[in-house]
Amino acid sequence: MSATEQLTDAPDERIKFLVIASEHPEARLAAFFSGRRAKRSGARVTLLHVLEPPEFGHWATVAETMRAEAQENAEAVLHEFAAEVKAQSGEAPEEIIREGRMVDEIKKLIEEDPLIAILFLGASTESSGPGPLVSALAHNPAYLGARPIPVVVVPGSATRDELRKLRGLPRSLALTRKTYALSQMRAVLDMNLYSFPAASLLPILMHGRVYSIFDIAQAAGTVPVSLNQWGADFAVGTSLKYLCGGTGAAYLWAAQDTAAKCEPMAVGWFSHAHPFAFDIHHFEYADGAARYTGGTPSVGPLAGACAGHEILNRHGADAIYEHNQALLTKLFNGLPESAIASTTLDGARGSAALICVRDYDRAAATLKEAGVSHDTRKGAVRISVHLYNDEEDVDALLDALQPWV
Repeated sequence: MSATEQLTDAPDERIKFLVIASEHPEARLAAFFSGRRAKRSGARVTLLHVLEPPEFGHWATVAETMRAEAQENAEAVLHEFAAEVKAQSGEAPEEIIREGRMVDEIKKLIEEDPLIAILFLGASTESSGPGPLVSALAHNPAYLGARPIPVVVVPGSATRDELRKLRGLPRSLALTRKTYALSQMRAVLDMNLYSFPAASLLPILMHGRVYSIFDIAQAAGTVPVSLNQWGADFAVGTSLKYLCGGTGAAYLWAAQDTAAKCEPMAVGWFSHAHPFAFDIHHFEYADGAARYTGGTPSVGPLAGACAGHEILNRHGADAIYEHNQALLTKLFNGLPESAIASTTLDGARGSAALICVRDYDRAAATLKEAGVSHDTRKGAVRISVHLYNDEEDVDALLDALQPWV
């Protein structure tokens, strides 16, 4: 067998972008955008068209005729979408036709094909809403099954020229690990307080040979964080806030294999393999995570950080998470739905909430008088619950907010 034949027969392990092909114009925009992103990141595109089963099951002849017509129409739709994708990506996409309920078939395909990494959907411009799939995912991120994947929603009102201007996924996804490209993401998105399924993004980064660095400052101490299980390379954060350690202490976590491969540019005394040699002319990196430690840490912040860790470790991350989620549920149940600006979905929220008030300044004065600490985001009251809070604290918060929601 020749080298060319061996390359041809080798399995293609590039990630896939899944696009739902339909006759809706916004779906074609999603195909257009996915093709451009596939070319940019070195991914492939998979087109799925789902045939809804005919309702005339007891009329066999009619049902068979309808099925044949639907199959013919599906092939025509896929042909048009495939031409669109190939024009943008330079590569013919994978084409799949299935019969069944739309959401069931999407779930099955995602579960069957581990290379499917992102779902591209188009959002309708109709007054009835953005479409059933987009609406369902907005209310329940787990709608598409047990293996959550990122979803890219392309506005149906967008023009192709506007989509061409979007950079989308970075070019670094197609680079090798030797470039040390970093892709930064938050485990809990700070502005909308939405808990991001971080593990679902790692396959994209690993296939793209990109190092991942997670900012877990809004997650560690309140949301279970499993960096080894996720396969993360680095994580950064602070002992302030949920880790209860006060100011002045930050941390860097590095996976064991990754730590040994990377060479930090900012180094200090403890970064040296032989710190007591005092040889400034011949620097040699210390093994593992030690090469990232720099110089002597500030003792005061370090002591505070250690004390906070001891408290949290006595209770455990899972118990703290359940406690905080129960308090948030009680808070949300006591507020009108219109007053809640952050997500209320189980599994999609951190330990904070955004609450809309009619008069922020007066509401803030009332909260201060009641002894409720808070800050603001987007003009709303932003509060956090944690291990040291209880139901009486939530009741006090609800009583203080009642005149302003």
